[in-house]
Amino acid sequence: MSTKITLLKSALLLAAGLTQLAVFGFSKTTKSVATLTSTTIECPTGNVSDNTIICPGETATVSITGYEGTLQWQESADGESNWINVTGPNATSAAYTTPELNFSAYYRAVITNETCGELFSDVVAVTVNTVFTWVGAFSSDWNTPNNWSCGMVPTQENPVIIPGYAFHQPIITDATARARTLIVDSDAELVVATGATLKVINNLSVYDNGSVIVENNGALLQEGAYNNSGFVTIKKHSNPLYRLDYTMWSSPVQGQAIGAFSPFTSASRFYTYNGAEDEFATVQDLTASFETAKAYLIRMPNSITGGPTGPYYAGTETLTYQGAFTGTPNNGTITVDLNSAGNRYTAVGNPYPSPISLQEFFNQNQTVLDSLSGMHFWRKKNDATVSTYCTLTLAGLVANAATSDDTGEATPDYQFGGQDQAVYYNTDDDVANWMLSTGQGFFVRAKEGATGQLTFTNSMRKSATPGGNQSFFKINQNNTIAAARLWINLSGSNSFSQTAIAYIDGATTGLDYGYDGGRLSDNETAQLYTTVGQNNLAIQARPVFNANDVVALGYTANNAGQYTLALDHTDGVFAAAQDIYIKDNMLNTYHNIKEGAYSFTTEAGTFANRFEVLYQLPEDKLSTDSPLATANNVIVYQQNGAINITTGNIAMTDVTIYDISGRALYNQNNINASATAISNLTAQQQVLVVEINTAGGKVSKKIIY
Repeated sequence: MSTKITLLKSALLLAAGLTQLAVFGFSKTTKSVATLTSTTIECPTGNVSDNTIICPGETATVSITGYEGTLQWQESADGESNWINVTGPNATSAAYTTPELNFSAYYRAVITNETCGELFSDVVAVTVNTVFTWVGAFSSDWNTPNNWSCGMVPTQENPVIIPGYAFHQPIITDATARARTLIVDSDAELVVATGATLKVINNLSVYDNGSVIVENNGALLQEGAYNNSGFVTIKKHSNPLYRLDYTMWSSPVQGQAIGAFSPFTSASRFYTYNGAEDEFATVQDLTASFETAKAYLIRMPNSITGGPTGPYYAGTETLTYQGAFTGTPNNGTITVDLNSAGNRYTAVGNPYPSPISLQEFFNQNQTVLDSLSGMHFWRKKNDATVSTYCTLTLAGLVANAATSDDTGEATPDYQFGGQDQAVYYNTDDDVANWMLSTGQGFFVRAKEGATGQLTFTNSMRKSATPGGNQSFFKINQNNTIAAARLWINLSGSNSFSQTAIAYIDGATTGLDYGYDGGRLSDNETAQLYTTVGQNNLAIQARPVFNANDVVALGYTANNAGQYTLALDHTDGVFAAAQDIYIKDNMLNTYHNIKEGAYSFTTEAGTFANRFEVLYQLPEDKLSTDSPLATANNVIVYQQNGAINITTGNIAMTDVTIYDISGRALYNQNNINASATAISNLTAQQQVLVVEINTAGGKVSKKIIY
């Protein structure tokens, strides 16, 4: 007889809690019973080490004791799924050292033996602490690794905490400091020095009694559209200005009271611009806060000390006003309604505690801004007769005034109200780096018929200029788009105007948005411009330079007299051997302006076609034909009680002056010059006829004396 016994696995016995089991066997004729006794078997999974916290880039060791069999360590990103076997040294040992970790990970041991099969240990968490805490054990330098809890400088992947208990509080100096988020605790202070940048990817939180200070020409950058909390102080210095001068400001924070920003400024000298009426209106409530991205025209303080003393108060010395905006820093996308009425100008400003890119500003607003809209900046000394505004486009900057030095000659370093416009240029050759500073207000012009909004975004924001050499607006003398540019000045008695011609790859002879800049005129006594169609331009961009090009150069003079056209500065081919000629269409003369200034006399009025700029002389330039005197090339005007007469390149022989009845009042013979002044005429206020005889003929002109 054979007996067949079927045994159940011990795991089932143990699971059922049984120690004995009766087993029945059967044959064809008999039955037998056997009793089996089971003993409980332990299958230990071992004891693993505790969870651990490490700094980024460090290794950790996980271990296990009290296990039987072989083991294999496994790793998971979340501790629940996707377990994979680790490799390398000690992957099957009781103690396993992880590779350098930048992200948290979880580990377990897989234990295998003949009795129990495959078992799993408890999970060990290795947490990578990406939150960096300032320790300040060695110094105040943000970029010193030993000043941080993990012995390394934070990156933009790390949340950062600045506690108030550190012996040295952090300072960021002339570099970029980065953090994913930033918390500044109570009693803590973080300083961003001039030329340095603090870049926070997400949000900034400043607790009560905590302090963040961004010094003049430092920068706070953010990428995410997160709401900040708490107050920071953003400092911005004006250019050197006289007591009654103005600056157009824009606040980089929310919550800064208008009047408190400049407490020594007269309460009636804070203005906003009403575009529909084309006028400035006095701010009525100085306790109100600056509106975001809105420009405010604010006069300089009445005095430095609050009292009427010193050369600044007397108006003989300048002052650099050290402005400070305190509030919650602006961040994210910001929009401003554009004025579509009247001349369509709106006074706006950089809303961020960082510079913004000119190129990005123009690119992102091309659907709402006029083709002639540059950025127009207030640059006017109080009561001056020059233009209030200078103009900036992607083709260049034109100044609005020049300061005379002690010799009375105009200097090439533009200053107005003490503002040195030469420092707005540097040697950086990338147009993408042109930028507008924190706190700067300016005018833009809306596209005709547009009812949209001007937009500012975080993508426009730029880091501070290393070294902090950045005035209110900063551009570069050269760019990478094959520019060849020239700047021409028109100067007269108490008059100045500048225009620029820029030859740029991709530009056209029509209007080029972002590159052409219209002439924003006000009460200036002289104005120089080029034209496209019916549009007067302060800056004109044209296609790549061609020596055959001719550019019409017009001007307006409110006062008759002598003026000068002078080459200010050049770049590209014009900085080399390329000649630049001024053609005087009235006198039919040519002058190489690279060899010196061109002086001319004009009556008052607008003269859109008198001059041309050209780069090579016509073949008949050396003609010896004698010029003819005409009414166009003879100028007669009164100035300071004298009658001034100029005949261009034609010599006068004699001059006779008649009253309206034909009676001769004055005669001068044997002049033999192209200019004369008659100052000894005795006549009452009346209309006079001036008869000029020249080698080229006779011309008569009327003048009110």
